[in-house]
Amino acid sequence: MQRKKITLIPLQLLQFDEHSCHLLITIKANGEPCNLLLDTGASKSVFDKKSALKFTKTKKLKVLDDPAIGLGTQNHEVSEAIFETLQLGSIIIKNRACGVVDMGHVVKLYKQTVKVTLHGVLGSDILLEYGAVIDYRDLSLKLCKEK
Repeated sequence: MQRKKITLIPLQLLQFDEHSCHLLITIKANGEPCNLLLDTGASKSVFDKKSALKFTKTKKLKVLDDPAIGLGTQNHEVSEAIFETLQLGSIIIKNRACGVVDMGHVVKLYKQTVKVTLHGVLGSDILLEYGAVIDYRDLSLKLCKEK
């Protein structure tokens, strides 16, 4: 029987108005703190292009063939960056490829409305892989990794 390593990560509730909110998680990308939206509807975790270039020290991103759909109404060019480490609580993910898109309009909106610097989106790829459980009452995310 395999043992599991469980980590509990605090979430922040970003309240836009009385009926609209999002969840924010702070993780570390290559040792640097970064803020990601927790988005179960996003099929893949993505970083804003400026943030990906900063966190990975990459000079040139690999452009992928498939455009991103869902970040507004138009298709967006998608690149890929390899993060040496993504740390979510006590779980460290090594050499993880993540999508990279220009999220400038979203980053600007979050900075103006809720005064948060946003770096990207934590999507279902990582949430599913680590058996994520979101607790809205306690504002926490539980992740589980097989040892």
